[in-house]
Order: sequence, then structure tokens, then C-alpha cells
Amino acid sequence: SSVQVSPLSSGTSPTAFLVSKASIHTWHKRLGHPHSAVLKTIVTSNQLPLEDSSFSKPQCTDCILGKATRLPFTPSSSVSTTPLELVHSDVWGPSPIDSCTGYRYY
Repeated sequence: SSVQVSPLSSGTSPTAFLVSKASIHTWHKRLGHPHSAVLKTIVTSNQLPLEDSSFSKPQCTDCILGKATRLPFTPSSSVSTTPLELVHSDVWGPSPIDSCTGYRYY
């Protein structure tokens, strides 16, 4: 099996796309919320146009919320002594649409 190489037609002129200048916070969001060190490397190596030439670590609310943790539950004072004496369950509802069997809470 051989490879055939065909020259491309030069009927069209070369096209370039320009990106408008954006803040470091905008680039942080556009690039998928990378760490500030990664963002700095990307910005400097790819010469992305910044509105402000100084690099500041973005304070991103979404990143802060994504790294937040919940405190553990407080110890419970209720203790069961027999099976099914104490049952914990999650209940959701009412659903705006009934289930096949007519239930609205899950």
C-alpha cells in the first residue's frame, strides 16, 4: 500500500484569527480553571494577550467552592439495639411528575 500526496490548491489566501485582550481571570475560566502556576506557564508560553501585563493569582469563587469540604456529622445520641429500630433515609419530593405507580416522593 502506497501513500499518495496531493498538493493543496493555493486558491485561498491564508487566514489568521486574533484573540482580543482579556483579563487573567477570564483566561483562567476559558482554560478550565487551571492552577495559577499552570496558568502562568500557558499565558507566557502561548503569548496570550492580557489586558494587564502583570500576572496576579486569580481569586476564583468557583475554584474556592470546588475545594470546600463539609464538616463531619455530629455524633448521634440515638443508638439502635435491634435491627430496623432506627432507619436513616433520604426523602426527595414532591416531584412535579408522578412516577409510573403514582408516587411523588422518593
